[in-house]
Amino acid sequence: MKLLQPIVYVFPIVGIAGLLVSLALYREVMRSDPGTPEIIKYSKTIRSGAFTFLKREYLTMLIFAVIVAVIIAFTLNT
Repeated sequence: MKLLQPIVYVFPIVGIAGLLVSLALYREVMRSDPGTPEIIKYSKTIRSGAFTFLKREYLTMLIFAVIVAVIIAFTLNT
C-alpha cells in the first residue's frame, strides 16, 4: 500500500498543471486578433447556432432526466 501513496500527490499536481496550461491558452486566444469583419460575421453566426443547439440539447436532456427520475421513483416505491 505504501507504493501507491506518492500517487495521491501526483493527481492534484497534474490537475493544477492542466488548469495553468488551460489558463495560458485561454489568455493567448483572447489576446489574438479576431480577424476580418467577414470572419467576425461568420463567427457570430456559428456561435449563435451553437448556443441554439446547446439550449435545445439541454432541454431534451432535462425532459429525459425528469421522465427517468419519475420512472425510477415509481419503481422504487412499489
